[in-house]
Amino acid sequence: MKKEFLRAVTFVTVALLSCLVSLARQLNPKFVDIDTTKCYRITNALFNGGADGAIGIGALHSSDILVKYVSEEVELSNDCYWYIEKSDEVIRFRNKQTNEYLAYSPEKDYVTFINLALQKTPSAQTEWKIGVVNGFLTFYHSADVDYYLGVDESTGMVKSSKGVPEHSSKYFCLVDENGESLELPAATPFSAYINNLAFDGQRPVLEKRKMQLMFPLPTMYLEGGEYVPEVTFEAVDNAEYKLVTADKNSLSFENAASNGEYVIQLLRDGVKVAEAALVFSPLPIVEITTTLPEDKIKEYRSGTLRILNQTTPDSVAVEQNLPAFFRYRGATTLNYPKHSFNIKLKDKEGEELDTVFFNIRSRDKWIMDAMSIDQIKMRNRVCFDIWNSYSKTPYDTEYGGRNGTKGQFVEVILNGEYNGIYCFTDRIDRKLLDLKKYKMAVDSTITIRGVLYKSNLWDNTGLTNSQLNPNAEIDSVEWNNWELQYPDDFPGENSWGPLRNLYDVCSSSELQNNSSIYFYENNLIDFHILVMALNLIDNGNKNVFISNKNITKSNPFVFTPWDMDTSLGGYYDGRYSDGVYDVTEVADLRVHKNEPFATMWGYNVDMYREKLAARWNELKQTAFSVDSVQARLVDYSNLFTKCGAWEREYARWEVEEKYGCPTVENLKNEVALIVEWYKEQIQKVDRFISENATAIAPLEVAPLEEAPAYLLNGLKAPDNGVIGIIIKNGKKYYIRK
Repeated sequence: MKKEFLRAVTFVTVALLSCLVSLARQLNPKFVDIDTTKCYRITNALFNGGADGAIGIGALHSSDILVKYVSEEVELSNDCYWYIEKSDEVIRFRNKQTNEYLAYSPEKDYVTFINLALQKTPSAQTEWKIGVVNGFLTFYHSADVDYYLGVDESTGMVKSSKGVPEHSSKYFCLVDENGESLELPAATPFSAYINNLAFDGQRPVLEKRKMQLMFPLPTMYLEGGEYVPEVTFEAVDNAEYKLVTADKNSLSFENAASNGEYVIQLLRDGVKVAEAALVFSPLPIVEITTTLPEDKIKEYRSGTLRILNQTTPDSVAVEQNLPAFFRYRGATTLNYPKHSFNIKLKDKEGEELDTVFFNIRSRDKWIMDAMSIDQIKMRNRVCFDIWNSYSKTPYDTEYGGRNGTKGQFVEVILNGEYNGIYCFTDRIDRKLLDLKKYKMAVDSTITIRGVLYKSNLWDNTGLTNSQLNPNAEIDSVEWNNWELQYPDDFPGENSWGPLRNLYDVCSSSELQNNSSIYFYENNLIDFHILVMALNLIDNGNKNVFISNKNITKSNPFVFTPWDMDTSLGGYYDGRYSDGVYDVTEVADLRVHKNEPFATMWGYNVDMYREKLAARWNELKQTAFSVDSVQARLVDYSNLFTKCGAWEREYARWEVEEKYGCPTVENLKNEVALIVEWYKEQIQKVDRFISENATAIAPLEVAPLEEAPAYLLNGLKAPDNGVIGIIIKNGKKYYIRK
């Protein structure tokens, strides 16, 4: 394909005209990839998102309704399929069985038909035009353009009713006899003249609220320079077409990272025929097309996921376009209008479709985190970045011992409308933590091995028997406000038993006497420090995963953090900002009130305090140093403010909610104030640890080799070294692996 100048080619894809009909963008039938020799079901979005049923002839289905939607698959007969005849301007629907045309009628019966008729011969009344809205087709009469084809959900009557297509009853798909749906590419304001416009191999996204094209700016230009994309498209005719930046003779963008918007123009034989606004994003762009249920209903709906990525180091400038299922996620965050999503990927056979995004890992389930309660939209990601930098699983895994999520910030277009900055992340799951799969014997007996639990509330989850609800159902995936993440197919005594046993252990002297049997000490210390340093007021017993690699091997349990939006002075409802942040005392954090941390710290089990102090002396100069934490916050802040991304986020969600505005206007100022808060927080943690733990020399002070080393029991340390507390020259040192 030529660059910039292209001649007419064979068209096999859908093209969208730039003019609007109500809310729908018009499709040009000349470019619609409809095979006129095939038959299609005309399916409606009300019925499983357009996957089920079809428009048929009522008389052939024991109905007085003239044209009826047949929702039962077993009743789909030849009359539920239509040949689609098309010209340059209109299309016609001809029934496979009766050869009748679907026609608009000015008459209404209200019982058997509304503005719809069947005709034996083609006429002006059988001419329809095509539009597209929210990823679905709409059909409206070519003369009376306000009359859209629709389905009455209660009766199944197919009708032509007046009014813009704002409801899924007017959303349709075309599905051929092989079950394949007609694909709809993205629209551009140039679609009357050129189709499949792409920059560097990726099609820009059209944001319909402002009618802007959006595109990710390559990483190399985020600090400046002139960006000249490779432009490709398919032309409508034999004219010469060229895209240029306004006031230029070529398509080029100088210092795109700092400019908010450009105007690009389409020249036809040297004359401007169309123009559009173009904005760049410093982040990958994710386009989601789906029909979502009402707010707070967690129900998966089918759709498509399209990702444009030029802004990450692993980007190969190839867009990813996949079928997907979406549902709302979260609890408190559902009270806010900006919702998070769970994403599931499946192939055409309904099987899990593992896919790699942003070089994270190959998985079929992903999270689109809206960060609704965080006014700077980065706290959770910053905390996980810190955690991943210093703490690993106590055993090797395929993912380098990673014990937390990885994520990529993106900008999201939801059903054609800008929806803000999100974090696209993987999940804490069996594969990440390398938990052993259950075994099924020949007689179908199940042996549970790896287990994974997630705590959802403060109540009941502190690992002490006094907090247990003895009547909690143990044959469910939920028990005492814990959720069985794996093996969730087999809830019951065998799956919940290991966690139930931890309650007994932590409620007795067993934890003090044999803590290493049940927990990895280093993992506890790392988690304990994370909560204290970052002020995780909503963590400690809630928002945590507990896992065991293989309970049949008597492995200890591992803690993994989750949902750290309340960190760095934030609050669970997002109310704190502008220099006013949470000031919970370190001693009052929930980690000191719940097990096993309360016992390990309170009884100083196996010198737990001294070991924690030694680890803190190391980490406060590395992962938790002010410079390190500040750098993470500032780097994300700088990224968000490039190309106007934060302005778009603020403009989209500058709304008064339950506790006020959830997004600050001046991100850089807010980050600077949070850094000042953190400087005080790290000093508070330092004082708390030093006042409550025996003084231990910092790890960077090396003991004299010639001085003898002694254990705490007074015996001389072995020559081959020791892991733990030793004494040299009258000072205590903690030696780590």
